[in-house]
Amino acid sequence: MTNPLLSDPNQLEHLGHLLMAAASIDGGVAQDEVDAIVNVLGELAPQTPGKDARQKIAHFDPNNFDLKTTCDALALPNKQARITVLTALARITNADDMHTHHEDAFIRRVATAIGAHPDEYENLTVDFNDIFADKDNNDFF
Repeated sequence: MTNPLLSDPNQLEHLGHLLMAAASIDGGVAQDEVDAIVNVLGELAPQTPGKDARQKIAHFDPNNFDLKTTCDALALPNKQARITVLTALARITNADDMHTHHEDAFIRRVATAIGAHPDEYENLTVDFNDIFADKDNNDFF
């Protein structure tokens, strides 16, 4: 049985590009991030072998990526689909064992673009202002 989130083969490519954009937001794409993207796509579209998933993301160009167009093309039908995509993004941004404020901001921009309510992604993001405030108060270390 296929995941209704990816019932259209084009959705797999759009999701792959969204995940690649998340991976590249910090300036580069680590192999761990590519492997995580292939794993996520395989979980959400088990009928798609890893080789096909790699081909879908191989042509990603961050300079030609349009967040709104990609999110609109995904046409996520409900809250669970939005949470699935946002959770996948968090997995990718954490695949290189670093979570930057750029990655955090990207997840928030995607959440806005797909119409997610803050409670759908609050546990996937970090309030960097709180961290920096703690550091200023010497509570950081």
